[in-house]
Amino acid sequence: MSWNKEKEKQGMDNFWMGFIPAFILPFILNILIFKSKYTTEKPLFEAMYNFSKTGYMGKDVLTSTMLSFVLLFIFNRLKKERASAGAFVGTIPYIIITFWLM
Repeated sequence: MSWNKEKEKQGMDNFWMGFIPAFILPFILNILIFKSKYTTEKPLFEAMYNFSKTGYMGKDVLTSTMLSFVLLFIFNRLKKERASAGAFVGTIPYIIITFWLM
């Protein structure tokens, strides 16, 4: 297999194709979990900040991070190495936040 055919075979394997969804989806899912689980009259991010001080938000952030792991394994299964690396890098901040909040 020549170099050109190998490049055509990979198709759309891009770092940003994995990074952007893996970074944005947990944030959106965390907001949805918070809105469905807790009721508050404060603004959303202020309420999330106050709940994060109590230690309840760590499990919710961990739950929302699972979607990024699923994305990582899908890209890995499809043999998209760069997208898989992007999904891994996009997941790391949420893992750090999860351990910080717990």
